[in-house]
Amino acid sequence: MRRALFFLMSIVLIAGLSSNLFAQWAVNKNAREDARYARYLQGAETVTVDGVEEAIWASADSIVVGYGQTKYLPGSGYDLWAGQSVPGDSANAVCKFLFKAPYLYLLYKVQDKYVGGREWSQFDAIIMGFKEYTATHSWVQAWDKRMEHFYTWGWKWAFPDSFTVPPVGDPPLFMGNNAVAGGKNEWRTPAQKERWTAVTNVLGGMSNDSLPDLGWISEHRIRVDSLGFNMNGDVLPFGFSMFDADGFLDSSSTNDAHTRTWWGVAWNENWYYAALFLDPDVTTASPGGLIPPADYTIPHLRSGQTITVDGDLSEWQADNTLHFRAKWQDEAGFDAIKGTGAWASGYQQFDWNGLQAVVDGPEVDYWVTYDDANMYVSAKVTDQIVTVPNQNRKDGITFFLTPRKYVNGNGIFPSKTLTVNVDSSGAGQAGDDLVALADTGGVEFDLMLDPGTNLGNITDPDNGYYVELKIPFSTFSYPASLGDSVVFIGGLVNDVDIFEDTTSNTHAKTWWFVQQPGQHAPAWVALGPANPSVGVGDPALIPLSIELFDNYPNPFNPSTTIKYSVNVNADVSLSVYNILGQAVSVMNQTNVQPGYNEFKFDGTGLSSGVYLYQLKVKNLNTSQVVNTKVNKMVFLK
Repeated sequence: MRRALFFLMSIVLIAGLSSNLFAQWAVNKNAREDARYARYLQGAETVTVDGVEEAIWASADSIVVGYGQTKYLPGSGYDLWAGQSVPGDSANAVCKFLFKAPYLYLLYKVQDKYVGGREWSQFDAIIMGFKEYTATHSWVQAWDKRMEHFYTWGWKWAFPDSFTVPPVGDPPLFMGNNAVAGGKNEWRTPAQKERWTAVTNVLGGMSNDSLPDLGWISEHRIRVDSLGFNMNGDVLPFGFSMFDADGFLDSSSTNDAHTRTWWGVAWNENWYYAALFLDPDVTTASPGGLIPPADYTIPHLRSGQTITVDGDLSEWQADNTLHFRAKWQDEAGFDAIKGTGAWASGYQQFDWNGLQAVVDGPEVDYWVTYDDANMYVSAKVTDQIVTVPNQNRKDGITFFLTPRKYVNGNGIFPSKTLTVNVDSSGAGQAGDDLVALADTGGVEFDLMLDPGTNLGNITDPDNGYYVELKIPFSTFSYPASLGDSVVFIGGLVNDVDIFEDTTSNTHAKTWWFVQQPGQHAPAWVALGPANPSVGVGDPALIPLSIELFDNYPNPFNPSTTIKYSVNVNADVSLSVYNILGQAVSVMNQTNVQPGYNEFKFDGTGLSSGVYLYQLKVKNLNTSQVVNTKVNKMVFLK
């Protein structure tokens, strides 16, 4: 009877892992493969962590991974550690997500004929990677702020002196960071159990015996506020890696195999992280198939607009670009970055002369736009000491763009580094991948010093320099139609400051989303239409939807413009909140006609910091009320 029950359960399990669920490129335009909603449980709904898939899990969003199948954008994948992969029995799983404050619930259904493990690389396991939130964005090492939940049957690996033979029928160990780990569950402290608890059932057998199994189901409860995140509308940097070792429990090594597949992150370091959206409006009762929004949108060049790559930014239309900034120690600015960018972005000082105080921190503003064939990037670097380069240390910027060409292994969709350095004559010098891309890939670039910059004169303050890039989409494996119109980008500035007292020399960098290839998830950005250039109230352009745009400028002092569009006759209100959720301003516009409109927000009297804003739109024809997404802005006095 027990075997029959597990057989029926395995049919459900295998059905949930059907190959037609595996993603390739996004089918829906702008659909995100790197993000899912952790839907909010409602009212009395709950999850019992017992290793059984309850009915409520049917309402959850999920992600499916499989060896030889996982090609999610931009960083997921698979690899083979040992032996030969076995079709239908190589690291195949589905993961589901639910949320009820303060807990994130995860369910893993795993197809596996041999459940268990022993030595390193000879075990079944799940590594779940999170990032802890911190108030400062200073980074020292590539694995800063990680919180690893390592759930493994690697008994002999973890405790070689105590378990020379893996125990038959025992559940996995709780390993990883000390705050959540502890080994066997009974060894763990109450605090560790409160932060992370899990129960696993093996289907069709038991772990670490010599008989074949059908798979396993594992339920996890993780306390999100222990990671420092806001439970109302935050985005969790998350990923998991599924290990599958087969054939290690018999006496022959002929059939030994170890495969791995992952979503977002192969290891719990600063690699590509996926995103779990915590949105109170997305619940178990919400419609299925909801897609988390793109991090940002790049506007298309307006009709008749052209850009010449010469380092002169005067022809750029700032209101028709994606603008982002990375500035040394700008904690409020980093906090305002959308998606996982708030934790991925930051700044770092290199060890030179014993880490002297940085007195002229790196600062860069980027603007991005595109036409049907090319992406255009400009950068303004604010730098009081533009330095004559030496072999190892140079002033310059790096723009990261990820080719749309799959590469198997740990480097899934690795970003290209388009580096433009200041050379000894004050011109631009290609670095990193830009050397080859400018030579044979058709990428154009130029650098121009600001008129107030005197290269090499360390006694007079400089103003900085400007950079422009023209990047053909075809060079990055985009089709002529631009495919799903999604790009993966990031930006960095490298700053070397040299003084008369050379012991005070410093070297630092700051970045937006990406600091180096394979480190941090790039921003998921949609290629959108040109921003409207018509005046407020001009009915010439009728938008297709209700949309709230990013404010400009951002950061601002003391005022900023917040544009929006409505496609119906409506009453519109704009609410601005501080980071505690308290309303600091409500502005109303009545009987608004379809088109593009704007609010002017003045922050006079407010404290510097991050503020949230949202539109409420009441359709005057149907009385239906629509709340837009919540955007962030930064007030800097």
